[in-house]
Amino acid sequence: MQPVVTLVLCVAGDDQLGAVLADSVRGQTIEGHGIEVRRTRSDSPFSACHLLFVPASDARQVLAKMGGTQALLTVSDAPGFAQSGGLIELFQEHGRMRFAVNVDTARRSGVRLSSRLLDLAKIVRTDHGQ
Repeated sequence: MQPVVTLVLCVAGDDQLGAVLADSVRGQTIEGHGIEVRRTRSDSPFSACHLLFVPASDARQVLAKMGGTQALLTVSDAPGFAQSGGLIELFQEHGRMRFAVNVDTARRSGVRLSSRLLDLAKIVRTDHGQ
C-alpha cells in the first residue's frame, strides 16, 4: 500500500490570498489526499509544491527563475502569463472567469492535464513549429 501524498498548494508572495486559501481548504481532501497551503516567497525554492499560484506582481520573476521545465502546475492572474511560459492563466472575458492553458509548457514540464479540462480552456502554444 502506497502512502497518501499530501497535495501542497503554494502561494508566492501574497499572504492575504494564502490565508484565505488555507482557511477554505482546511480539512478538505481530494481523492483521499490531504491539502496543505504554504505561503512562500517568490525567490524561494518551489520543489515541495505541487501547485504554485503566482500573483501578477511576481509572475515575471517566478517564470524567469523556473525556466518552464519544473514539473509544477503554475497558475497566475498575470496578463500574458500563459504566453510567457506559465501553465495556467486566469482572466476575465465578458464578465466571466476563464482560463488559458499553455499546452507546450505542460508537455515540457511533464504535467498531464485532463482532456475535459483542456476542452474548457483557451489553448496557448509557444513552441510553434516544433
